[in-house]
Amino acid sequence: MIVRYGPNHNLHFPVIYNRARIDESPVVWARELGAQRDEELLRYYSNRTALLFEPDETPPRIGPYPRASMSR
Repeated sequence: MIVRYGPNHNLHFPVIYNRARIDESPVVWARELGAQRDEELLRYYSNRTALLFEPDETPPRIGPYPRASMSR
């Protein structure tokens, strides 16, 4: 689950939480860090479905992560 925070997100209320054994977790949470770093993460977890979570939208949104735009 890649999290895209809005520009006014309160950093004192993080959404991301991972277990100690992250690779064994059913859900891996990561903050969106830009196309190159996100693509590295998606390659590492290539056997998983990538979703985008936008907690600062009203209402909050979850959907497929738009990888097609990253292939440039």
